[in-house]
Amino acid sequence: MKPVTKKKKAFTLTELLVVVVVIGVLSAVVLPKFNKVMETRKTTEAEEMMAAVRTEQEKRCALDKNYLQDLSKMSDIIPNTDTKNFTYVATATGIKAHSKGKYGYTLQMPSYQDGRLCCDDADCAKLNKDYPSCSSLRSRADYLSGAECQGEDTDEDTDVKDCTGPRPSNTQSCSNGCGTQTRTVTCNTSTGVWETGAWSGDCSCECTGTKPTETQSCNSCGTQTRSVNCDTSTGEWVPGAWSQCSKTQQECDEENKEEEEDCCAAGVTDFAACILEKYGDNSTEYICASGKNIGYLPGIGSLSGASACANKLMGFGCILRAANNTCEAGDKSCNQLRQNNINWISGGFKKYACTGQKPVVPPSGSGDDSEDQGGDSDKGKFTCCKMTSQPRKYYNYGMGGSFSQCVADAANRCPSNVRPGTYMNGSKGGYACVYAANCPNEPVVGGGPFIQGYVDKIMCSGSYTCTADQVVWP
Repeated sequence: MKPVTKKKKAFTLTELLVVVVVIGVLSAVVLPKFNKVMETRKTTEAEEMMAAVRTEQEKRCALDKNYLQDLSKMSDIIPNTDTKNFTYVATATGIKAHSKGKYGYTLQMPSYQDGRLCCDDADCAKLNKDYPSCSSLRSRADYLSGAECQGEDTDEDTDVKDCTGPRPSNTQSCSNGCGTQTRTVTCNTSTGVWETGAWSGDCSCECTGTKPTETQSCNSCGTQTRSVNCDTSTGEWVPGAWSQCSKTQQECDEENKEEEEDCCAAGVTDFAACILEKYGDNSTEYICASGKNIGYLPGIGSLSGASACANKLMGFGCILRAANNTCEAGDKSCNQLRQNNINWISGGFKKYACTGQKPVVPPSGSGDDSEDQGGDSDKGKFTCCKMTSQPRKYYNYGMGGSFSQCVADAANRCPSNVRPGTYMNGSKGGYACVYAANCPNEPVVGGGPFIQGYVDKIMCSGSYTCTADQVVWP
């Protein structure tokens, strides 16, 4: 018995999507409140620090009749006036704490004697604490100038001025939209003016989107390259100039000429070698052009090799006997076929290799009268195929390597005389080439619709009967 396997349960895609949506909604609702709570908690530091300074100042007022306005002389109480969250500044009668956080507010204790805290900035309303305004607090409390706590021989500078107006921001976005800069912001109590330091921070941009291609084809057979660098000041790809093409137009024309050489042209000196290179040694074209046997004659073909060609084309025993001249004396069909083949051979096995024309095959038992041999209606005709358009292939440049693949697939162009509807020798069945193509050089950078390239192929398919003048030979 086969062991019973338990199906494992798993989450469906719908369940996962619901969880993601719920998390997103909760983040949008909770995050602002969380930021508000965190900023409010920071005020605890300022409240405790200002209370400690007040206690020390009241002791000094009672004993020395003197408030200290240089907080550095109270390092045992306030070790650092510029902490992570606040900058502390003493006034003649109290102390202020300037926030460095997201909300640019200033907490104030205008009077050490009164000891209450207040805030006049609009950002104070964003905190979870109800601080009174400093103006309303002053109208209800007796704030002295602090002169009653000034000793006769004090060296303290009593001419302290508060900085008025909104405190300048200590953060900003970079002008190019990449990164954030910061600076120091302090109050000059001798002038009552906010002082700001120089902006600092990394404002370099990262290049996004598809990197432009660094190679492209040229002159139909060469390639050229270029450098593509990222401009961190703008976040854009910067392509350099294309290099010189690796092949000149003349070199490419010569290569294309070699690839498209017409073996059947009048100027070809070695017909069989050309057919061998173009079709291969086991092709019907080469076998019928050379016979792959002894007796090959330049410009004519192989006489004794006719059997190999005949067998490749039709494979009948009579064909072989006629080709090898082994017909019996009374075998009229074989002898007639022998005579027809000799006439066909005398025109060269080029006929098949160049036009697809086959030797005449009279029906078995036919007489001597060539008009009754049944071959006239099919004489000069042979099987052919027709170049037919294939479905267009698209290349979406948003996918990696699509541009280079489009260029590679478009390289196998059809000869100039091969077009949709062209008939070719039946041996070319399945032959395909690129009739039209469009592979733009520059892929799209960044967002927007992707550029598409395409390649149109045509293929020789179907079975037709053609004459030599209907067939095109690439």
